[in-house]
Amino acid sequence: PPPPLPPPPATTTRITLTIPPHLLAHYVPPESGIIRCVCSVTADDGFTIQCDRCNVWQHALCVEISPDDVPDEYLCELCDPDGARSRGVDPRRAEEGQRRRIEAELMRNEIGGDRSSSPVSSSGSEMRRVGRGLGGKESDGEDWGDDDYEPWQYEFTPIERDLYQDKALLARLAELLASEALVGNSSDLPADPESLTLDSLPSTVGLSVRALAPTSFHLVPPVASTYAQTSSQAPTCPYQRPTTHALFAAQAIPAGGFISPFRGQITSLETYRRDPVNQYSLLGVPKPGVRAVPVPWSLAVDGRRFGNETRFARSGCHPNAVIRVVRIKNEKQNDCKGRATRASTPWSDQRTRGGVGEQLTFAIFATADIGKKEEIVLPWDWDDGHVAHLLPALMASP
Repeated sequence: PPPPLPPPPATTTRITLTIPPHLLAHYVPPESGIIRCVCSVTADDGFTIQCDRCNVWQHALCVEISPDDVPDEYLCELCDPDGARSRGVDPRRAEEGQRRRIEAELMRNEIGGDRSSSPVSSSGSEMRRVGRGLGGKESDGEDWGDDDYEPWQYEFTPIERDLYQDKALLARLAELLASEALVGNSSDLPADPESLTLDSLPSTVGLSVRALAPTSFHLVPPVASTYAQTSSQAPTCPYQRPTTHALFAAQAIPAGGFISPFRGQITSLETYRRDPVNQYSLLGVPKPGVRAVPVPWSLAVDGRRFGNETRFARSGCHPNAVIRVVRIKNEKQNDCKGRATRASTPWSDQRTRGGVGEQLTFAIFATADIGKKEEIVLPWDWDDGHVAHLLPALMASP
C-alpha cells in the first residue's frame, strides 16, 4: 500500500501579494479629481472621500462612511472588497439614494426658480454635461434636452485633461515634442505632417449627444435576400439593438473649423493592441470610444471610461471630421486649480500638471461643411493589415 500522507500543518500561512498602486487597472493620478462611485453618479454631492490607494473619489454616504467618523485611511471597494462588504456597501441602495437626492434638488430648484445649482452641473465650470454643447454653449434656442440626467451620461466620467500613467510613454512624447521634426526641420525622428501648432485651443463649438432610433437588424442581408427562394423579405431578429448614441453639431461648422478636444486615457498603440480586453487581433480596429493616433505618435486615446462627449463620435466610410495632434505653445491657457476639499467638483477642479499633458492635445476638426443637427463622423482606424483596405480595389474590379 502507498505510504500514509503526512498530517496537515497545525497552522497555515497566507501569502498576500501587494500590487503597486500605479499598476492597478482602476488607478488614476492623485490630482485628477475623478469621481468613480458605486452609485455610478459622477456629480459631487457635497461630501466625497478619496481612496488612498487608487486615488478615486467616492460619495461618503454611498460607501457607508459617516461625516462624523471619517477614517484616517480609506480604501474603495475595488482596492479593499472585504472592507466594503464589512461596511455593508450596496451599489443598488447607493444609486437609489443618489437618485432621490438629485430629484429632491431638482424639485427645490424648480420651486425656487433657480436651476443654476443643478446637481448635474458644475457651477463655474466650462463644461456642462446636460442639454448644452461642450463648453457650456446653448444650442441657439433649440430644444436639445433639459438639465436632467440622460442615460449616456452614466457611461463615462468627464475629464478636462488627458490622463497619462506610463512614465516611459511620457518620456517618449517629451522627446517628440522637443524634436525639430514637428516644425519641419531635419531630425532623426519621423515628421508628422498632420500635426498643428497653436497658441491656444479655440473655443469648442456647440455639440449634442443624441440617441439613434432603434431598428431591427436583418438575419439575411438585403442583397442576399433577393436571391432567397423561401421568402421575399429577409427575416428580422425579434430583439432590438442596444441603444446607440452619436455626436451631432448644434450649430453650423465650416470646413477646417475646430470642433472640440478629444479627451481620454493616453496609452501607446502597442499597449492597447496587447490588451486582450480590446480584442484588437480579432477586430483589427479600435473599439468605439477609442481613437488611434498614427506614427510618429503611435498612441491610443481611450475615452471609454474617462473622456468627454466626443467619445460618442462614430466612424464611417464618408467622414466629415478628423482628429489631429495639436501642440499648444501657451501651456498655461487651461490653468485649473487643484482639488482643495473633499467636496469640490471633479471636472472643474483639476490641477495643472505641466509638461506633456499641457503641450499636447488631440482635437477634432471639420474636413467638410457640417450643417446644424448633422452627425459628426470620423474615419475608421483600420489596422494596416486589415482586409478593409482591399475593398476599394475589389469594388473597382469588374
